[in-house]
Amino acid sequence: DLVIAVSEAVKNELIFRYRLSKNKICVIYNSLPEYKISSNIYALNPLFSSKIKVLCPSRLTREKGVDVLIKAAKILKDELNLTPKDIKFYIAGNGPEEKKLKKLSVKLDLGDYIVFLGQLENIYEVMSRCDILVLPSRMEGFGISLLEAFSLKKAVIASNTGGIPEIIKDMENGLLFKNQDPLSLALCLKKI
Repeated sequence: DLVIAVSEAVKNELIFRYRLSKNKICVIYNSLPEYKISSNIYALNPLFSSKIKVLCPSRLTREKGVDVLIKAAKILKDELNLTPKDIKFYIAGNGPEEKKLKKLSVKLDLGDYIVFLGQLENIYEVMSRCDILVLPSRMEGFGISLLEAFSLKKAVIASNTGGIPEIIKDMENGLLFKNQDPLSLALCLKKI
């Protein structure tokens, strides 16, 4: 029998956690189906009116690190004196942390900067309107949304964890930030 892992990071976790032989594990990276962007995207134009649009497509769970992005948004807003016309952060997804994340964004005075889009049927429609994709995961086996962003030629920033460094080579095809570090993420956003 052979076990398939979506990244070397997942393979290593299988070896460590389940004591599987490395010879019994094969790494096959995820790929993308072909997606079409429909003309309905133009209905979203008023929502996407800021100069810089940052997208975080994610389940709203602790391991996905969306709170790290919200804290980085606060740092960026305060340091650069940005307005909602300058930058907005779009969070696409749902999950058990949604209320907590919304409360955090209000507490940090980011209500006009962060837009919770909910679960989307076709992330490509929104991703095509954004400038930067951020994947702030605390742990990530692969990060398929990075491939989706690459396919649309978007700038990508992601945490340096799990299988992400197998996809992003820092300063070559994207930027990596220190896992769970809002300041490190804010610095990457400033670079772009």
